[in-house]
Amino acid sequence: MARDTGIARRYAQALFLAAQKKDAVDRVWDDLQGVIAVDKAAGDRFRLFLESPHVPTEHKFAALEATFRPVVHGLVVEFFRLLLGKKRLFELRTIVDEFERLVEGHKGIVRARVTSAVPLADSELRGLVSALESGLKKNVRVVSNVDPGIIGGLVVRVGDRIADESVRTLLNRLREQLLAATAS
Repeated sequence: MARDTGIARRYAQALFLAAQKKDAVDRVWDDLQGVIAVDKAAGDRFRLFLESPHVPTEHKFAALEATFRPVVHGLVVEFFRLLLGKKRLFELRTIVDEFERLVEGHKGIVRARVTSAVPLADSELRGLVSALESGLKKNVRVVSNVDPGIIGGLVVRVGDRIADESVRTLLNRLREQLLAATAS
């Protein structure tokens, strides 16, 4: 089931616009990535502490200040305070994903989701990125997924455009053509 990213997108846009005004987009992005990485490495303990209904809000604010104020941009701390106050911290990962899309757009990077039946070799990924950049005339960041169900070939999605050259799709097309031919 696809997750609704509308709320996360609005929060990410607000943070992005604030970071742009302070000329701190790269710093805020680096800090967000760092916070997420540290929390993941700690088994999400800090995020779970902040989300806990058993911990008084003032203790959460104090922990945020003590932990992050000395090392991350002030916007990040204030943003976490906002999420905590609005009880939206559970959306943090989705908000960070949306913020990443905004940063990529700001830098002229488009994201391509590539699905293959087996993991692509580094040389194949480099060739694909080169071909996509040549065709799109933009910098491309590939997010690679593996789905053995496509049997072979590739499915490439850039924005709302999809190029599906998977064996599964080609076999389905062939089946449809054969059924149409036998029905005539």
